[in-house]
Amino acid sequence: MDLADKGAESWDSWLDRFSHACVELVLSESLFSSEDLGDNRELAEGEGSALEQRFTRLPLPDYPTSQTAVPAVRWFADPDLIIRDDQRTWIWVRARTAEALAQIRIELPGDWMMDYSY
Repeated sequence: MDLADKGAESWDSWLDRFSHACVELVLSESLFSSEDLGDNRELAEGEGSALEQRFTRLPLPDYPTSQTAVPAVRWFADPDLIIRDDQRTWIWVRARTAEALAQIRIELPGDWMMDYSY
């Protein structure tokens, strides 16, 4: 970002390795590559534990979104889904199949942004 106050600008590393940053970048971009087979919604309180129980946590370090104490971004997956958990408040999903996307909408019911089946 280009801040008006140049003294407030700083470079802060978010991840400990360049390779981690590259993987995180590719995963993030995959979520937004198209509207097909993707969705997102607010994560209700307590649903973070459902992610931990149902899906495999990817072996990436937590990706902080700021230098403050807010929870970081975490990644989960199963054979047909990639899930990004943003600060325990919002999830983004990319599915391999329409069936997998429909299944996560059933398993984690809520106001999915791209679910036009209602």
